[in-house]
Formats: sequence, C-alpha cells, structure tokens
Amino acid sequence: MNWKSILILLALCIGLGIYLVLDRILEGEKPAEYRTKYLVAVEPEKVVGFRIDYFDTTYVLRRRRDEWVMLEPYAGQLADSLEVNHILRTLHRIPIFQSISIDSINLTQVNLDQPMVSYTLYLEGGDTTSVHIAALNPSTENIYARRDTEDRVLLIKREVGPMLAMNRFMIRTKQLISVGPFDEIKRIIYSVKAKPDMVAAYSPETGEWWIESEQGRFLADKRNIMDLVAELYRNQVREFHDLDAATPRETGLAKPLRRLWLEAGNGDTMVVSLGRCHAEKQFLRWAKSSLYPEDLLLVDSVLVTKMDELKFEKLRNLQIADFLSSEVDRIELFSPTDSIVILAENDTLWQIIRPDKVRCRLWQVERLLDHADTMEAIRLLPPLSGKGFDNPQFSLTLYNGEEVLAKILVGDYDSENRVYMRDVRRNMDFLAPASELERLNYTFKDLADIPVRHVVR
Repeated sequence: MNWKSILILLALCIGLGIYLVLDRILEGEKPAEYRTKYLVAVEPEKVVGFRIDYFDTTYVLRRRRDEWVMLEPYAGQLADSLEVNHILRTLHRIPIFQSISIDSINLTQVNLDQPMVSYTLYLEGGDTTSVHIAALNPSTENIYARRDTEDRVLLIKREVGPMLAMNRFMIRTKQLISVGPFDEIKRIIYSVKAKPDMVAAYSPETGEWWIESEQGRFLADKRNIMDLVAELYRNQVREFHDLDAATPRETGLAKPLRRLWLEAGNGDTMVVSLGRCHAEKQFLRWAKSSLYPEDLLLVDSVLVTKMDELKFEKLRNLQIADFLSSEVDRIELFSPTDSIVILAENDTLWQIIRPDKVRCRLWQVERLLDHADTMEAIRLLPPLSGKGFDNPQFSLTLYNGEEVLAKILVGDYDSENRVYMRDVRRNMDFLAPASELERLNYTFKDLADIPVRHVVR
C-alpha cells in the first residue's frame, strides 16, 4: 500500500468520525417526536427487580448490591448477573423501527395476546414497566412488541431476537461457591478420597492462613488459597441435570474423588464434591455443590488438578519474612563485627549513615532485600527459648518510617548446615538452611560505594 492510498483511507476514517459525532449531536437537537425511541426507557442501574415470563417458565429476580438473586423458581440461589444485566442493557438499547395503531392489527395473529416472552422491570418506589415480545413478521422480518397496555404495536429489528434469548442454564449462576476471594472465609477442609488432606484456618488478628495437618501446624500460602477460591467462584458449571439423571455408582459422588468444605465469615457453609468423569464426555466430571441441592452438575475434569493446589505439600508457606520491598526506607544490620544502618534518600539512592556516612551500592541493597523477601525455612518450629536468640549472631531490621516491617534474628546452629531463625514481628521460629544466613551477612566493605582513587606518577 503506497502513501496515497494511506492518505485516502485516513481521510475516509476522519470523515466517518466527524459524521458520527455530528449525527449524535443533531440527534440531541431534534424535536422529541423525531428522536430515536427505544423499547425500554429505564436505565438498567435503576432496576431493582426483574421478572421474565416465558411461555413455559417464569423467573423472578431481586437485585442485591451488584448481584441478582432468584426468587422463582430457584429461591435463594444466585442468578448469573452478567446475563441478567446483558438483557437489561439490550432492552434499553433496542430502537423502535415502526409504530402501528392497535386498531389496525389483530393481536392474536401476531401472538401479542400470548407473547413469546414478557419482561417486567421494577423500580424503586414501586413503579413498574413491562414490555412484551411476540412473533416475527415473515413479510417485513420485524418482531412485534408492545409496552404495557399502550395503544400502539411496535416493530423492532429481527437481529435483536437472539440477544433476548435466555434459557434455564443461561439465567442461573454457574459458580460452585457463593463467596469470592475478597469475602471473609474462616475455614477450609480439603479431602482426597474421603480422607482429610488439609485443614486451613484464617486468623483475623494477623490476616494469615494456617494449615493444620498430621505433620503439624504451618503457615499457609494465602495466594494459593485465594486463587482457588476465585476459580470456584467463576462460572464452572457446564451442565445442570436432575438428581435422577445418573446413579451414585455412575457419578461416583457417594465416595467423592475430591471434596471441599468451606465456612464463610457469616457462618454459612458450602460443600463442593467431584466424582467420576461422564461416561460419554470424559472431559466433563460429575459434581455436586450445596448451592444447587436439587441438581447434579457437570464441570471440567481439569478442576481436579486445580483443587489439588490445596494439598498440604503445595500449600504450606515457609517464607521467613513477610514485607513489601517497595515500602522499606531504612535497613539495620547487626553482627558481632559490624553495625550498619542504611537510609533511603529516594528510590535509587541509598546512604550508609553508620558506621560512616557514605553512599551505598544500590545493587547490593536490592540483592539484600530480594533475598530477605524470598528466604524459606526447612520447617516452622514451636516457640523456642534459648537457641541463641537472646544474643543473636546476626539481626536484620527493616523499617518504613517508624514502623517495623520485618525483624529477623539468627540464633545458634542446629548442625553444620542448619540454623535457627526468628521472625520477631510475627513471633515465629524457623529451622532454616545455613545458606540463608550466609547470603544475608553483608559487611560495610560489601555495601559501601567508595570511589577508587587513581594516582598518576
């Protein structure tokens, strides 16, 4: 494509943009009777209740903050809020193509006496507005519609028909639990083949998760827990089936392959069970959730792998320090031979202020903080007495202003290659590889950025 063609295309795009802007402006300047009218004038955000009447089913929903809750036919269950909001936005944006007097048309012939679907929107204060969608006109290929009991029959474009289609599966939520990763969760029990593999409990005082298992009590990796909660909160259900669609032997849910029990902060409990793969659809697996007590579910088989992130060996967190490197503005290092204090002047300039005032090597500070943030222990220990913590061989303290972000003490050696370490801020003791100390033990000479003098004779 040469430069002339590019200029022509650019001019066309600019012209089209100007036309669309002017058309929108002129639309606002038209008299009311000539402006585009839409099927529903109510903005979706103002709707607090929604009723959908199909020829064979009625759905009644109520808004609860950002979610929609079903009142009928699945009372108390969440609806798929994305789908419900999509229908409301679609109704609000459908333009009326033509309006016909009710006296000039037979309502029975166009199915407006018994509409294919009716939508009723409930507003705050008790006001309601309804719209009824009927048959397709085969000659004009427009869809007949009518608002409430108005004396006009409306014609809308046939292309909007599929956008209004909803069925039982679409309107129901497809998540397996009703709490998201940012909701409060107290406790999780994860079982593999009916045997509890992991129990995790949340501590509101510290904001941490702890694992309780046969191996002891360990700090949990909160990110793994929140990732799985988010996964189960997403749309996971691929199919809904009646309880008699398969026998317990076929589903394997009498003795589930995986089972998750979860207690929310408000005391609600949820149970998710995974069984066998579907006999004819191996990529789908039978499942059960307490959110849908009267249904069998089919979910992706890969969900077993995702749930196994809650296994003890993948979940325990033996990170010795917990802080954000970006918040550190003061570092104190103490050992029998060195007492070093480093202060940040800005993001890229650090100054040693003790034992001497000299510029600090930025790359060494970054290495020190990166290592402190990633140190891992061999195991978490019960609170210890002695073990060298009264007179540590090394200590590292990180500050943000006056706030202590982390304080790590290194005590005695347990053996030649293992050492006791303590996180003072969290009051936790660890047994760690001796290499973790070796990579922390910086001297003034390592950190000071002293220019080399060149003497020419």
